[in-house]
Amino acid sequence: MTTTKNSIQQKLTKLDGIVKYFESQDDGFDLDEAVGKYEEAMQMVTSVKKELHGIELKINEIQKKYEEGAEEDD
Repeated sequence: MTTTKNSIQQKLTKLDGIVKYFESQDDGFDLDEAVGKYEEAMQMVTSVKKELHGIELKINEIQKKYEEGAEEDD
């Protein structure tokens, strides 16, 4: 889990850097560079979504396991 956390955190940090790039640019930014940064950001967003979805599935499995265990105790 720590690896996933670090991976997500690294991607979010990099995304923050890309956002700052766009926020700091005036009207004179390089369009090709901006498109490349946008594509990189979208790849990271997609990756983070997949990782978070995997974590969500794991949490749901854990909840289901303990809900079933609680029903058996009744």
